[in-house]
Amino acid sequence: MKIGLRVKKILAIALLVGIMIPSVAMASSYNLTYSFKYHLIGPERYFDGQNIKAYLNSNAELTHATSDVFQVTLYRSVVGIDNRIGSGYAWRKGASTINWSNVGSGTYYLDFLKADDGIYVTNADDTSKMSNY
Repeated sequence: MKIGLRVKKILAIALLVGIMIPSVAMASSYNLTYSFKYHLIGPERYFDGQNIKAYLNSNAELTHATSDVFQVTLYRSVVGIDNRIGSGYAWRKGASTINWSNVGSGTYYLDFLKADDGIYVTNADDTSKMSNY
């Protein structure tokens, strides 16, 4: 059976669309804006996919800092006491990525915590994001 070039193109496009739709439908991504001196709880965000990552591009004055990093904890928002998923560390100055695998879809938020040394940590630019991967 001979398939024409036009039919092959249509089948290729249909296959591509069929592959892309599930991955697009399962992706959630939100910009992160943060500025904190000691502790910050971020806003709740809904995620469709199984895995969540935080890409943080931070800025801080490190001259008198007691540490070069701060802690980032992912929580799942539920009725009652929220579920702590896990923690990672991010640079106070520079880019960091923290991944949480197999968390499932749901509403999540980040909790930022650092030493109370009087130094503010902020997002350096608009590249900081929380997203599915």
